[in-house]
Amino acid sequence: MAKAGRKFIKLGTGADELNMQYLPDAPDSSRVAVTQAAQTFTGEKTFAAAKVSAVPVDASDVTNKAFVEAAINAALAGLLWREPVAELCIDADTLTPSEGMRILVLDPLLAGAVPAEGDAFYGQAGKIAVYDAATPEWTFVDPVAGWALNSIADATQFTYSATEGWIVLGTTADIPDATDTVKGKVSVGAGLGVSSGNVYLKRHQETEVLTPTTGVDYVEVAKVIITALKEETIMIVAGAPGCVYGVDFTVVNDGSDDLKRISWAGLGMAGLLDNTDSVSITYWTDEA
Repeated sequence: MAKAGRKFIKLGTGADELNMQYLPDAPDSSRVAVTQAAQTFTGEKTFAAAKVSAVPVDASDVTNKAFVEAAINAALAGLLWREPVAELCIDADTLTPSEGMRILVLDPLLAGAVPAEGDAFYGQAGKIAVYDAATPEWTFVDPVAGWALNSIADATQFTYSATEGWIVLGTTADIPDATDTVKGKVSVGAGLGVSSGNVYLKRHQETEVLTPTTGVDYVEVAKVIITALKEETIMIVAGAPGCVYGVDFTVVNDGSDDLKRISWAGLGMAGLLDNTDSVSITYWTDEA
């Protein structure tokens, strides 16, 4: 028992005792008590278990797991994922475009540069550019609030705000590639496609049941047939033997560059089919 002035202080390790050994170091290495007032401690402090219940207000405030999870869920809620872009770019002349290439056009204020007047991206800041090799031209899509997309080259995800433009959601640069035993990031490989955020098997078979028009020696399927696999197209007429490609029917263009027409003009089925027949066509396509 020690006496300080007219008050007694009990030294020890009990709940009502004072143990100077466990008081933290002050900035000048002297011993101080922890109070409810503002205090500053220097040096590394390790806590075996720590809990924070206060809601953070300032950027430097400590927060807890529940607050972080709620903030992430709120940020992700309502996001509409779009097809990824190849990269961010401000100057179309620096690109070697290919069919379907998608580019997020940078805002000059963010890029620190302005595209030359007459460049395809001039005046298109913030839009998604899509390349059409047939034209060949870039078309531009205005983003909608809530859209989210990934930039493949930057491994960065963005979401669009009507008031703030494109905002960085995060990056996958440090996430490992997925394996058959480890979770991670994946990319759309050969044979796979993405449509409106959904991955599908790009090269697959489709079957359509069609009714010929009397006097017309062909029918047309809904999707483009793969040229290299057109001879694997199967045609079956209800109630009749199987048809042979090149003998009874063939696959030709539909009047444009699309390989969609199943024709029997001048072949074995010519003049035999009308609008009372049911024709089943099975073919290979890369379309979703």
